[in-house]
Amino acid sequence: MADKKLIDVKKASNDTLIKLWVEHYKKYFDDPNDKLLTKTELQELYDEAYNRGLKNKLALTYNAMLMIHTAVRTDINNLASVLMTTVSSYADEYRLLKHLAYIFNEFKADTKELKKYREEVTDYLIKNYFYLPREAFNRKFNEEEEQTIGETAVENTILKAKKNLLTIRKLQALVPNIDIISDKSKKQASELRQFIEMILSDISNDISEVQYYLGILEDTVKEKDPEQEKENEEIAKKHREGDFYAFIEKRIGVKRLKEDSNRLTKIINKHITNEEEAKASKKLFDKIFKNFDEGVMERVEALTEEEREAFRQQLADIKEKYPIEDVGLSEKDIKEVEDLVKDVSERKDLV
Repeated sequence: MADKKLIDVKKASNDTLIKLWVEHYKKYFDDPNDKLLTKTELQELYDEAYNRGLKNKLALTYNAMLMIHTAVRTDINNLASVLMTTVSSYADEYRLLKHLAYIFNEFKADTKELKKYREEVTDYLIKNYFYLPREAFNRKFNEEEEQTIGETAVENTILKAKKNLLTIRKLQALVPNIDIISDKSKKQASELRQFIEMILSDISNDISEVQYYLGILEDTVKEKDPEQEKENEEIAKKHREGDFYAFIEKRIGVKRLKEDSNRLTKIINKHITNEEEAKASKKLFDKIFKNFDEGVMERVEALTEEEREAFRQQLADIKEKYPIEDVGLSEKDIKEVEDLVKDVSERKDLV
């Protein structure tokens, strides 16, 4: 006996036909072997929708989903790998510099022999594992871009990733009442957003720690409390007179290191600083924790598990409302995405 059909297309509403069409291709694009409809059923659905004047809607949803799958999702996978490759050298460098700073500050060398040994070990790491050996690529300066070639590669990769993420969102916006993004696509997009934010934030934190231990962190004296400001400057001065500063000055040059790290920090801040998200998050924190004034720890500890979960969900909602691809893109970048999406929306036939 023949398998029972999933739906009688003659009796189905227009909305049902479109949604069934979409669900079939969402599954199919994720896995060609996972088909909701048979080839015959799909043709029957198309013919019925075509006769009802729904051809353009079928073409729009299909072409948008195909673009998400082939041109965006595949590219996202590649870009995540490329981003890891281009950023990892910088991540390794500043992570190692941070560890070297710890060595100089925590491993007290009280004799000439110990100082010599400490310097030889750190010198070996710098010369053989990062920074200086990678000068040929990462440090070659591009005057036009006011960046090194390596920094330009990092920024261009981030831009491509963000443009893909924005493309997904704008393709979905073409059909606001129908979810055309598969679960796998949503997962990939979410993971890419998290990856960009995580890897750039980690580098930024490591850069700040290195600059702190060199006494060159620019915000060390930007305190409202004059006493705290004075204390910070005393700590910074002590670090500038320390062995780690002297070592970096001798091997790399503190000025050069600061210029390099500041350029990279500028790129990072451009792509992870989302002012709208920050405002919304601050408003949420202020509402729950009362501006972090006295007694905040007691209030945090007093939160029930339900309240904690609600807080985590609200933070997640804020991130979703103000995604990372909304910052760092130029008007030209956004127009390229909009032109691509417009082209998809204007096609009247299946690609």
